[in-house]
Amino acid sequence: GPSFAGDLVNLGASGRYVDRPTITYSPLTGADFVKTMLTPFPPGAVMFLIEAGWPVDFMLQVSVHAINGIRNQKAGIETSVADPEFIEILKVMKRVQSKGGIGFRVQREKEGSEATLLLFHTRHLNSEALQDIAELKRLLRLNPDATDIRITYGADSQSDDEIALHTRSAYHVLVTLASLVSVPSQHVAERRTVATMDEVSGGPPLVTIHSGTERPADAFVQAKYRDHWYWVDDRDFRSKRTMTFLTILFTLSETGQKIQQPILTIRAN
Repeated sequence: GPSFAGDLVNLGASGRYVDRPTITYSPLTGADFVKTMLTPFPPGAVMFLIEAGWPVDFMLQVSVHAINGIRNQKAGIETSVADPEFIEILKVMKRVQSKGGIGFRVQREKEGSEATLLLFHTRHLNSEALQDIAELKRLLRLNPDATDIRITYGADSQSDDEIALHTRSAYHVLVTLASLVSVPSQHVAERRTVATMDEVSGGPPLVTIHSGTERPADAFVQAKYRDHWYWVDDRDFRSKRTMTFLTILFTLSETGQKIQQPILTIRAN
């Protein structure tokens, strides 16, 4: 107004806001790490991942040692090829799955525990699919008339209405995949490692990991060790799927035990 003519009044305020989020890493160590890596996958979880749409042949080839005593390929210090019946089971189950002939449900037991049941859906199936189901029951030594099959953990089944899955652990899966790495022949000759294991599964390998002295130009994942690069090609969908699926398998082995104290804390500023 006129009464303040010629006067100058400065009013101002300033402030500062600093955002420094804290990132805390709590990796598993010691007994917790060993337990997580060596705990076999729950058979029910493996079955429900198949129900969710994962290919049954891929799932069983990765995650089980044996089905009803019929053995998968073994890797590690002592290697062995898969039983011919195991390879045939994978092929037949894949055909049955593609026709919608299998499903799963959880049943509450009297003692309060839960049991996973495999169901054979025979309605609306053609004669070829019904023959595959009959062949699958024969290979697994199941009752030909059984429709609900109990899924358990074990080296072999105890009855003709049960499928015993001897599941692997995360550590065994890593050993199996590591045996498929294409290692340099020079490293094998120098006894730095063992030769790449030939996979006998009647189909493409679970994962193909290349090696070479030159850095790859189109890699999905890559790492350098000594004087060689190792990588998964970005155009190799099957290998990419296997690598991605490893994270799901490791989650199935989580112990659920809470880590009390963080190991490393980083201020992000």
